[in-house]
Amino acid sequence: MAHHEQAAQTSNILADSEAIEDPRAAVELIRADNTRVSAMFATGTQAIYVVWGLVWLIGYAILAMSSWQQGEPQMWAYLVYASALLCGVLFSTIFGIRSSSGWRGQSRIKGAVYGWSWLIAFGVGMTICTQMVYQFNISDAQAGRVYNCVAAFIVGLEYIMGSVLTDFDLPAFLGGVFMLLLSVCMIQATSGRGYVLMAALGGGSFLFLAMITYLSTRSYRQAMGRGGLKS
Repeated sequence: MAHHEQAAQTSNILADSEAIEDPRAAVELIRADNTRVSAMFATGTQAIYVVWGLVWLIGYAILAMSSWQQGEPQMWAYLVYASALLCGVLFSTIFGIRSSSGWRGQSRIKGAVYGWSWLIAFGVGMTICTQMVYQFNISDAQAGRVYNCVAAFIVGLEYIMGSVLTDFDLPAFLGGVFMLLLSVCMIQATSGRGYVLMAALGGGSFLFLAMITYLSTRSYRQAMGRGGLKS
């Protein structure tokens, strides 16, 4: 809904003959309009950071608590982790699709493709993991590590791709690179302490990115509250 309102505002701006007659005023109006769109996208990205931070924090905390009882996580803990992961994937998919509703042309296509890529990547990735587990007779403990590593790897790639969807998003890019590195380290997460470390590093990094995004857009929100950006 917000993107449709933004598109309507953009049309009103372009229809304003006085703004078009003054090139400097037109440039300022377009710049303010782009700033609004960037801030709007940053707000959605902040929500994704929070969601994935909670997914990693809660999911691995459950795995850690379960593994402390019998050395390795129990099946119910993996199911809880998988459910949390599915929630993150669905939220990211919906965000990517809805974020493109107010865009036009190639930008709209890119946003929709980015949204569906979450669901496609996880679907294909988890299918590959399942086939490997059964084909190579991998134990339950080792299978859990395989799924975790691939999930973190996919999240890292998606964040790197999302960082260049509009203007270059450095926090998202660094977060993606960090998740790729973390996916390599996850193969060693065989104990409760390892899962606690992953919860702290994975979940903590996303929540930290959410805070950075919030601080970076706070000045814009303050300007809007004071009427500093007017169309």
